[in-house]
Amino acid sequence: MNELSYFLKFLRRRLAILVLVPLVAMVVCYFLTRRLPDTYASRGRVATGIVDKTSQLVASGSIPQESEIDRSFDNLTQMMRMNKVMERVAHQLLIHDLTVSGDSVFGRPSEELAKLDAVTKRRIADLIKQQEVSLPDSVPNELHQARMKAVDGLLKSMNYDIATLLQRLKIYRLTTSDYRVLEYEG
Repeated sequence: MNELSYFLKFLRRRLAILVLVPLVAMVVCYFLTRRLPDTYASRGRVATGIVDKTSQLVASGSIPQESEIDRSFDNLTQMMRMNKVMERVAHQLLIHDLTVSGDSVFGRPSEELAKLDAVTKRRIADLIKQQEVSLPDSVPNELHQARMKAVDGLLKSMNYDIATLLQRLKIYRLTTSDYRVLEYEG
């Protein structure tokens, strides 16, 4: 019991230090992180199967050359960066932001998005979904084109347009492995 009283006296004498040091650290951390931009990095790996041929049922007699493998990886990267693919990604991002509550959107809602009411958001999301499933050969009418132009403006205001997505997306091969690394910072 005597040791406990000595320990409590020791803590009481140093109470100011015990309170001030964490408090100062919290204030310093707050001011340092306040100026940081609200960016989040995402990273993923995709196994391509180009180098690793163990999953093939019938083995071909020739071993692929490094140049063939590099060309296959370059083709895969170009397919991932195609405008059609990036347009679908942009549309899915916008559909998400249109259909969830304000706290769950991926980025800060733009002024254009904030102005929209729930019914308009639902209609825009339905229009985009309809565009995604429509036949590529179908010729859209003028009204549809005007609506999609408004959707493109909304995409641009949210920084979901193709140019911005491609600028923030990095795709590269992980050394000589079978993996493609995709990094996005938004």
